[in-house]
Order: sequence, then structure tokens, then C-alpha cells
Amino acid sequence: GCIGIAVLMACPELCRGVDFVDIDKEAIRQIKINLKINKISKKRYRVYKSDLFEKLSPRRKYDFILANPPYVATDRIYEVQKEVLEKEPHIALFAGKDGAVYIRKFFDKVKNYLKPKGMIFLEFDPRQKEEIEKILQNRGFKFIFSKDQFGKYRWLKAKIK
Repeated sequence: GCIGIAVLMACPELCRGVDFVDIDKEAIRQIKINLKINKISKKRYRVYKSDLFEKLSPRRKYDFILANPPYVATDRIYEVQKEVLEKEPHIALFAGKDGAVYIRKFFDKVKNYLKPKGMIFLEFDPRQKEEIEKILQNRGFKFIFSKDQFGKYRWLKAKIK
């Protein structure tokens, strides 16, 4: 919940609320702890244990959707630091052979939850840029890829055409 909490704290007058979604019960527990530590009013957020949009109402539309889905390819498990493999739940890291399983699922459903001028921000593995570009083109999105502090494509901004 780091990004959502940062948004709530940095933009209290602009951001009326954030919905936090994660499939992992321990991640949900940690989000709630972090919200409490940061003294965020319960009126400003909702927390859902859900597989992507499964538990969200399609009647609820968002101005912004910030996503950090699992994106590590199982073919590249050897590249993940030992400490990360030991401490992070694998469900938060791995997303199939090419690492794009959840990214595909996300873009298959996200249009149902986004306002007409809404924006999506998504983190990904730089090696997935070409595949993600195809996914976005095939699903009718306008998008811009951006680089991280190391000059690698790491996140994107997208909206419905």
C-alpha cells in the first residue's frame, strides 16, 4: 500500500479516497497496519482482499488506477535475490513463464473500472516492454512508457482511446 498511502498523504485536498486491493492476506494486513501508522482516516480508504477487480463493483469507476502486479517470469527465478525469495510471497512476484499473466488479466478488465478520462499507471519488468506494447495496442489503449532512474523502461501511463 505504499503508493496509495503516499498519495493520500501528499494530496489530502485532491484525493478523496483510495481503494487498496491485494490477493495476499498478509499484504492486506500490512496495508492496514501502514494506514494506521500513518494516521489515515478510515473515511479515506477501503481495503479489499481480491484477485484484481474480482471484489470491486463494476459500477465504481476510478480517475486513477495504480498497479504493481506480479511480473517476474518464472523462467528468470534465478535472477531474484535469495532474500527476496525467502521473504516475499511468491504470489507477489511470479506471473507465469513470461511474467505477463497478471498484466494481461489486468488490461482485459481495467476498462470496466476506469472513468472515460481516467489514467492507469503500471510497473513492469523492462524486458516486457514489447509484449506489453502489443497487449495495450490489442486492447485499445493509448500509452506512454517511462524510464526509471537507471534509464530502463519500468512503468507506463495508459488511458482508453
